[in-house]
Amino acid sequence: MHGTTQPLNITLSGTATLALGNLTTDSINVPVKLDAYGISGIGGRFNKKLFVKTAVAGWWGANLITNDTFDLRCTAVDLITLAYAHATFNGPTFFSNSSSGGFRNIYGSTITIGGNGYIAAGPDGFSAGTLALTNITQTNTIPQNIVFTGTANLVVTTGTFNAPITVTSPTMNSISSRFKKKLTRNKTGGSSTAGDAFYNSTVLEDTVILNNQSNGIISFGGWDGGADTLKGDVYLLNATGGGTFNFFGPYTNSNILTLAAGKKIIVDSTTCKGNIYFKRFNQLGTTAQSIILSKSSNIVFHNGGNVFNGSTILLAGNINLGYTTFNSTANITKTGNSTSLPNSSNIYNADASITNLGTGILALGADTYNANATFTKSGSGDINIITSGTVTFKGDVTVNNISSNQLAAGQVALFTGTNNQTLSQSGGSLNFGRVTINKASNNLTLASPLTVGNALTLTSGKIVSTSTNLLTFADNATVSGASNSSYVEGPVAKTGNDIFTFPIGKSGTYRPLGISAPASTATIFTADYIPSVQTAGSSADTSVTNLSTCEHWLLSRSGSSSNVNVTLSWNSTTCNRASALNMRVSGWSGSSWTNHGNGARTGNSTAGTVTSSTNPSAYNVFALSNKTCTATAAITPSGATTFCAGNAVTLTATAGAINYLWSTTATTQAINATTSATYTINLTDTSGCNGIANQVVTVHANPVANAGTDTTFCSFNTVNLGGSPSASSGTPGYSYTWSPADYLDNAFGANPNFNGIIGSQYVLEVSDANGCLDKDTVQVTVNPGVLLNGGGSKTVCAGSGVVIGNDIAILSGIGPYTYSWSPNTHLDDDTIATPLSTPVTSTTYTVEITDANGCQTTKDVNVTVAPLVNAPRKKVNVQSEIVID
Repeated sequence: MHGTTQPLNITLSGTATLALGNLTTDSINVPVKLDAYGISGIGGRFNKKLFVKTAVAGWWGANLITNDTFDLRCTAVDLITLAYAHATFNGPTFFSNSSSGGFRNIYGSTITIGGNGYIAAGPDGFSAGTLALTNITQTNTIPQNIVFTGTANLVVTTGTFNAPITVTSPTMNSISSRFKKKLTRNKTGGSSTAGDAFYNSTVLEDTVILNNQSNGIISFGGWDGGADTLKGDVYLLNATGGGTFNFFGPYTNSNILTLAAGKKIIVDSTTCKGNIYFKRFNQLGTTAQSIILSKSSNIVFHNGGNVFNGSTILLAGNINLGYTTFNSTANITKTGNSTSLPNSSNIYNADASITNLGTGILALGADTYNANATFTKSGSGDINIITSGTVTFKGDVTVNNISSNQLAAGQVALFTGTNNQTLSQSGGSLNFGRVTINKASNNLTLASPLTVGNALTLTSGKIVSTSTNLLTFADNATVSGASNSSYVEGPVAKTGNDIFTFPIGKSGTYRPLGISAPASTATIFTADYIPSVQTAGSSADTSVTNLSTCEHWLLSRSGSSSNVNVTLSWNSTTCNRASALNMRVSGWSGSSWTNHGNGARTGNSTAGTVTSSTNPSAYNVFALSNKTCTATAAITPSGATTFCAGNAVTLTATAGAINYLWSTTATTQAINATTSATYTINLTDTSGCNGIANQVVTVHANPVANAGTDTTFCSFNTVNLGGSPSASSGTPGYSYTWSPADYLDNAFGANPNFNGIIGSQYVLEVSDANGCLDKDTVQVTVNPGVLLNGGGSKTVCAGSGVVIGNDIAILSGIGPYTYSWSPNTHLDDDTIATPLSTPVTSTTYTVEITDANGCQTTKDVNVTVAPLVNAPRKKVNVQSEIVID
């Protein structure tokens, strides 16, 4: 076909099919028109317009190259294959499809858009089916504008586009693709379950414009695979109100969808009426974000974790908050009429302002506010600050115009900031079900009245209240955990008919006041603790003695005429203290102080409580008083009160008392004293009087005996026993006794000498100046010494030798033995028992014999050398005789 100059036009009718040969090496320079029921072919280079129209799948090519217009039209129900290995579109490429089929290239094959190429819908339109492009790469910079209609779908897998691209179609899916320039996505169709998806490491490097004109979904991420990236601003438009935008990280792994630093999600608030969902979305950088939607829209945050680093404004008809961290200020407003679903685990690391402008309830979850939090009701819908778990506040909390309870009975408002916190309300009422105070430092100050509907837990830190900004406990509400480190500084009110202890105190001390149960649930008692002398008056009945001069309580009643018994407390800082039995509740009647008695008590004179035995007739000022008397107290020791350590004496206090308190904190009548001290008993007799007695006990320290270290030596020697020194500690002036006394030169000395032949264990007993004793032992082991017999002198003629040592007998010792002779001259071996001596002069030899235990002894052997005697010479005739055999 290289020489052809006329256009090629092949048209088949009916159901006839066209099968082209191998064109992969051909270069076709004329326009080609192929129109048949079915068409298949293998590649080829088409330098002029290529027109292909087919009704069934079958077109495919091993290496298809189009350098001019490629007009491909299909009405097939199956996908037509564009490329088996590779296809290159260097000219405009138009796809037309009106059936459920469409176009694709085989997985593993590639497509290149180069030259003057671009992709678009064909003259017949693309109204159904799919255009699926895999491994497509744009090498030119021509903008792409793809407009599909009906139910058509565009799928790009592992694609790269270098120029701006606009896709107008019912659905579009991008898998692992990269858009280097602006992407404009006009979504015109798709249901809520079949929408667009950009996922599995899809990267958008420039601006993204999302115009959702349908009820369907446009999603980033949301499928398993690598993280997706938004590197440009994202514009959201939705005029229909039914569409949704999803910003999701992959479902089942830890990857996140990221928005690049300096970029924004930009919403056209006049047209955007759809929904926005976030899950594992992470904003990089600190650029402010403002997402403002219409009243009919929703913003939903899903489990998986989201992060907004910039100042964030969220406004929508419905906002479901959850699993999101706001690292800058957050301004969140609900405008719609439905109730927001309560999610949890939001973290606000900067000031948060949450407003409900709508008529539906804005329900919040177990969130953490690490800075100031403001909750404002501006419409008719309330804000439920928490619906489950625990909400944590570390900054100031402001509640505006909210009338219903903000916390249900099972939820907890935890105040745990280390700074001073303020809780305030403007309009409405401030009602929390459960409150916990756990502040390592500083206070929670009420700037408005607060009602605790269920329970207050005091762990650490104070609540500061005033008569205007009163802390009130509702009927059946409870309090727990109050202590010197956590209480209410200021007045507290209690409504109802419960027994109640007011958790009040001041100046670092917890000083509760308790009441018995009022008869009416309408009763309100209000209590406060004042750490200063009362100023009500000085007039008192005769039974009021020792009225406190350092503190008092205020207790008022309203709502009913129910009377109660009053319980007051004291601790070590209280003045005018006495035994618990002697303490009294006194109250100001309006004209004088009245003793309301001691109906019950706890503790002792150091700390405790006392409850009135009568109901006061007036409730205003109360103070402690006590009965003055002295009880007889004595201590009887069971024996000597001065003794050596290791012993004890029993100290018994006067019998018949109802309370005993020793200086050791023991509360029994008798104790055992084992150390030096002054022991004090504070007792209370049956009349409630106190008595004190003392007993000095002196315990002397014992000496420390030291008999020395165990020793082993040979008999016939001497060894010194005892340590250096043999006695220490205790009181000097020591005496010593060693036992047994056998073989000791002084059994009463500090360091006696032992000279014996039989070993033994010796015990040293040391007594000091106070007669205190200690003992120690030492083991002495005696090995038998080496004892010899014999070994007399020897005489030898000059020039001759003699054996020495053969007449030495070993009478004792443990063999084997070693020998050492000295001097070692003229001996054949100086290390044996009987060496041969050949001295030239008389010599005294000394042998040192050592046994197996190292015991030694020596023996001298004298060897005398006798001179030779010279005999007279005689002549002798010698006659030789030779005999030969």
